Amino acid sequence: MSKKGLWSKGHKIKQFDIIPEGGGEPIGLSGQLLGIKYFEDVIDSCIHFQIVMSDTYGFLAAIPIRSGMTVHLEIEHPSVEENFIWNDTTVPLIVTNISDNISDQKREVYVLTLETVHAVSNHTLRVWEKHGGKISNTVEKILTKKMNIPEDRIDIDETRNNCDFTGNYRRPLFMITSLCPKAITPNSGFLRTTKGSAGYLFYEDQDGYHFKSIDKIMDMENANIEPWQVYSAYTGKYLMEDNNLSLTGPPVWTESHDILKKLRSGAYKTANYYYNILTREPVFSEYSIRESLKDLKKANEEVLIPENVSESYSRITFGTLDNGTMTPNWRGKKRETPQDQAVYQSQASARYSALFSQLCEITVPMNLNLRVGQVIELEKPRLNIEKPTQKGKDSNAGSYMIVRLAHDFGSASGDYTGISMVRDSYLPYEGR
Repeated sequence: MSKKGLWSKGHKIKQFDIIPEGGGEPIGLSGQLLGIKYFEDVIDSCIHFQIVMSDTYGFLAAIPIRSGMTVHLEIEHPSVEENFIWNDTTVPLIVTNISDNISDQKREVYVLTLETVHAVSNHTLRVWEKHGGKISNTVEKILTKKMNIPEDRIDIDETRNNCDFTGNYRRPLFMITSLCPKAITPNSGFLRTTKGSAGYLFYEDQDGYHFKSIDKIMDMENANIEPWQVYSAYTGKYLMEDNNLSLTGPPVWTESHDILKKLRSGAYKTANYYYNILTREPVFSEYSIRESLKDLKKANEEVLIPENVSESYSRITFGTLDNGTMTPNWRGKKRETPQDQAVYQSQASARYSALFSQLCEITVPMNLNLRVGQVIELEKPRLNIEKPTQKGKDSNAGSYMIVRLAHDFGSASGDYTGISMVRDSYLPYEGR
């Protein structure tokens, strides 16, 4: 999985080539690099690179570099056995922006934004066709047929419900993102159940595109946590010797169970009034997370639900049911939705809100094994325990899902990974 060595040091740029417009010999520019940053985000369907380059001899001005050019990149790092590669045999990168062009008498500094060729093609393609059947099948069809993304770069969790619609010339990745709150898992109950089964995420990471159920991600009973996914917040003499799986500083909780925010978003209990434009009838639906707890897949054991505010509706919404633009009997097939649409739309809204109950930011020695959508374990001792032990773990320890990460190659202090992670539940309070 990894090579021996200190993960905060030792990256090597094996290739950084710009392919000229119209083809031709690649131009090697690794000597001009000042830094590389790589970004993933579960609420962003595309990865991003930020490349800082310096030119002291007018070399870059003579090329010149333009948006739309192709980039081939390869980096060696001790945290992984295989190199970090982006080229024609994997996925090429495209220059999408050139900014912060700073010039003086001694040098010029460029900041390039790079995205994958598929992220760029998303802006030139449109979904206009009629689609029907399982949402997961529709997502696969859009990615493979419309965008020509190889199957080995697609990871899709199966859905249970159907969704019939016409694309209306929307961009493919936007179209898939709009299907996330409408998707429910295969083990969902029928008709007006309140199982925590609705809500998917769509995002891109190093391995490709993922359409993933939040429930499946948070299913700790079936999770396989690898050693490189367990990070220690121990400090001082208890810091791990090799430092690779320890935090470089204390974790920062930027949000921790904001009750007022939860109430505004309807995380505990919501009332929803919909109008069915096909039947011309009103539809009422309510959702209570307390009723869903036994079926809700969560990262840790305890979900904090304030007794004094959770039994009343904190949010009331009004809208129309999204029946799609097809008729109920499209192509002679009766529309079948195994779970009441009004119910799972309410579930999805509460599920997304619950997922971000606690937001924590950490910095660790660079680990190229990490991906957004993965669950990592944080080991953190209680402050009143002189020597950290598993028995004395802090309630802020436990399982978190990575929602954002940034790999920073070549910063002044070394190679590091910044992580934003969230969770929907807590470790139980152990007392004094």
